[in-house]
Amino acid sequence: MALTHEQIWKTADELNASGVKPTLAAVRKAIGSGSYTTINEVLKEWRQQKEQEARIDEVIVPDVVKAVVLDAGKAIWQAALETSREEVEGLRSSLKEREEELSKESAEALALADQMSNEAEQARAEIEQLKESMIEAETRAKEAEAVAEEREKRIRSLEEDKEALQDQLEKTKEEYKRQFQKFTDCEKVNAELRIENARLQERFENSEQRAKELAGQVEALQGRLAGLAGAKKDK
Repeated sequence: MALTHEQIWKTADELNASGVKPTLAAVRKAIGSGSYTTINEVLKEWRQQKEQEARIDEVIVPDVVKAVVLDAGKAIWQAALETSREEVEGLRSSLKEREEELSKESAEALALADQMSNEAEQARAEIEQLKESMIEAETRAKEAEAVAEEREKRIRSLEEDKEALQDQLEKTKEEYKRQFQKFTDCEKVNAELRIENARLQERFENSEQRAKELAGQVEALQGRLAGLAGAKKDK
């Protein structure tokens, strides 16, 4: 909300009444915000008004002076006032020039103050934005760290599974070797059995042939015995 002329003027009056000099910084602090340039322009008017009121009070002849110069009359007092006014005007002219120089310098300083104030506001906004970005970055970093930890656990689990599978594979290889050796041994035994069976088969065939031969011999002997028995009966 923009400051009004009345707000600044009223604040300056209140500070002055409480014994606090209504400087630019004091008025802005009391109001809480506002442009330095705007406040300074109103304070210039306020000071000029107060100076004018003070000069009006100076024109009134004090009672003490009245008592001292009463016999000389107001003419002498007026002459003194004129002389004083000329000196005051000279001083006022010099002061006005200096005031203009100071006003110019003050305007530049106020413009710089406003610029710095705006830059400070912008810097604060940027800082807040950076804080939010940092918080967001920290949150993402924590999430990434959690994901990394989970992946690391998964990798360790897979490595353990891999080691277990390798152990199982080695055991399987050893078992395969044992079974293969048994199979080889069995093949050897089977080969020997086949050889022995062939031998037995040959011996069986030879025995069967021999039995047939013996049976023929027995039958021949029986025929001879039968012939001998018949010949014996005939006698």
